[in-house]
Amino acid sequence: MPAREAMNRCIASANQKGGVGKTTTLVNLAAEMASRDFRVLIIDTDPQEASASLRLLGSRKYNRTLVDVLQDEARPEDTIIPVTKNLDLLPSDARLSVWELNALNEMGREFLFRRALADFVKTYDYTFIDCPPTLGLIVTNSLMLAREIIVPVSPQELSVVGLTQFSNTVQAIRATLNHENLHVLGYLLNNVPARGNVYTAVKNAVRKQLGTLVFKTEIPSSSVIPQAELMHQPLLEHDPRHKITELYAALAEEVIARGKR
Repeated sequence: MPAREAMNRCIASANQKGGVGKTTTLVNLAAEMASRDFRVLIIDTDPQEASASLRLLGSRKYNRTLVDVLQDEARPEDTIIPVTKNLDLLPSDARLSVWELNALNEMGREFLFRRALADFVKTYDYTFIDCPPTLGLIVTNSLMLAREIIVPVSPQELSVVGLTQFSNTVQAIRATLNHENLHVLGYLLNNVPARGNVYTAVKNAVRKQLGTLVFKTEIPSSSVIPQAELMHQPLLEHDPRHKITELYAALAEEVIARGKR
């Protein structure tokens, strides 16, 4: 039997606000997809300490990162680190901030990720890009590589102005950089408190404003999430029967279904 062709869905987890669960969402969604026998890649584009590299690898040492790939000093296939079955990670490090500053003066600076990685990501069913909480050149490059965006939003941190600003950024990339296939796959209500009238009102307002763009699945606040991160494990590995793990499984089903539309 010939090897099947990869699905090649490239999804960025992005929001210019920090603390809304972008990396947590991405890590656990990627693990769920890998458990379904999809071949999955995480690309860490966040040079900060809350990145996917730290969450999954901890103090584990690695010699090459995304920066080396962007500087033509390593090939992507020689840089990835296997995390679990079917799940690979292309790690990042703090040098990416310096790369971003230097890249501001380069021609075609918005296309540098695409040039370095577009062919490589085609070998995976799902590529998840972990974006930093900014709207700078790293995020622009990430969105130029991606075709779909998951936007985690937290009722505690929610800003309608912020969501509008992010939406405007997506529209600008679609229009000015000729990336018409880029679209928001869904907004994820994340870190949702168990109770509180204010939070309920915010959730209802988001669903009213954004309609079916909001995923049906909501991820509540839970102590099991930082526990898993402390152990450098996806929830599926840390506590496969936990309610939150089951919710990430439901989110994975929604992502799969929305890709068939």
